Amino acid sequence: VILLLNSLMAVTIGDIGIGTFILFVLWSIALLGVLFLIQGSRQLQAILVALAVIIISVVLLVLPRKESVKQRDITVYDDIFWPRLALIFGMFVFLLGGLGYFLVDSMETVHAKKIYSK
Repeated sequence: VILLLNSLMAVTIGDIGIGTFILFVLWSIALLGVLFLIQGSRQLQAILVALAVIIISVVLLVLPRKESVKQRDITVYDDIFWPRLALIFGMFVFLLGGLGYFLVDSMETVHAKKIYSK
């Protein structure tokens, strides 16, 4: 898997790198899965799916990239690195907030009321 990911690092999809695309697809599928699991009253499985996706994301982010063949000393600047990182961080915060809201909302106790007939 690592060799496959390293060979795909030069590929871009919609002007974003393959790693960012993989993380986007992973989180999109995980968000849909968590929402469906919460809707089906399976909170524990939803939490496990969320934790698994977080672990996979961390592993993908810390994997070292394949060293390319050194050519000349050319400095490449990524001008949108910090805004992109802030956007990803904000999306992560809102995802956790939404997940927390749905978990708390779905765990709310519902009390039955007696129905009086006339």
